Amino acid sequence: MTALMPIRLDYLLGMIDDTGLLEHARFGVTRRDHGYSIDDAARALILLMSAPEHPKREDSIKTLLGFVIYAQKADGRFHNRMSYDRRWIDSVGSDDSQGRAIWSLLEAAARAPSFGLREAASDCLRQATLPETRYVRPSVYVGLGARSADRVGVGLEMIEQISEFLISLNEPWPESRLRYANGRIPHAMLAVGDVLGIPTLVEKGIRTLEWLCLEEEWEGHWSFTPVDGRAPGGPKPVFDQQPIEAACMAEACLEAWTITGDSVWSDRVLTCGRWLAGDNDSRFPLYDPETGACYDGLEESGVNRNQGAESTISGLAVVMACHRVWAGSEVRQ
Repeated sequence: MTALMPIRLDYLLGMIDDTGLLEHARFGVTRRDHGYSIDDAARALILLMSAPEHPKREDSIKTLLGFVIYAQKADGRFHNRMSYDRRWIDSVGSDDSQGRAIWSLLEAAARAPSFGLREAASDCLRQATLPETRYVRPSVYVGLGARSADRVGVGLEMIEQISEFLISLNEPWPESRLRYANGRIPHAMLAVGDVLGIPTLVEKGIRTLEWLCLEEEWEGHWSFTPVDGRAPGGPKPVFDQQPIEAACMAEACLEAWTITGDSVWSDRVLTCGRWLAGDNDSRFPLYDPETGACYDGLEESGVNRNQGAESTISGLAVVMACHRVWAGSEVRQ
């Protein structure tokens, strides 16, 4: 990647209407029949906390935060899926969606662009409860909000509970298969360990991330776990590879670089950008530098040309991580 790809918010912000973020697209046109989800609203809300200024940014944050708040039930849990006619179509969202919702509220409580938005997020957060689950990722998603919880002092008890869970996870990998959003697991270990001052958890995060990198590297580029998962040591390449894996890896490596200062991690962030730009198993670019849209998956013979919310958020997250490395590298020199 000889030059940074530009951060373009136009396509993503165009997927947000006065209710929330439309989840899917047919090629580059949003699909109203699939409606909305808190999963993608939370992802977009988190992304926009760090995104560059845009005329529609603050209004979009307000809409997405309003969607997350509206999704909260009386017992503190959250719905996930809403139809286009504004009806909740689940009784309660998945455990993963609970974790993402709390993570997004932590970020908004700390970094939303106005006092009123920050207070609204904090108020909703005080009513939320940790998902009770045996699965790894719901707690991991909450842990990713550790720095924001530390900044505002809301949600720190949750982060402390999660630290014990993260410390207990098996090495080198806590699951029998690589699954989905894999980089989030070591990222949470690093963030929680650093915020709470637990060096052994930071060290565990580095070991886990290094193991994951070795699993995901192939012939000088990333060959990410496909949407259906992969056993450790399984054959590569395997498709359909998703942009979310590149985003999770980029952000985990960015965290490792921020903590350690070791350039091996900043180099790996930039390698995620190169994967997005076409240095991948199929040699096809996924990110559109003119609009900021991102294709939904890497196939053996090309790409899935639909440009949905999750993939577009993920593509932007990779590009933003690369910009942070570039800016940080200039400061460090």
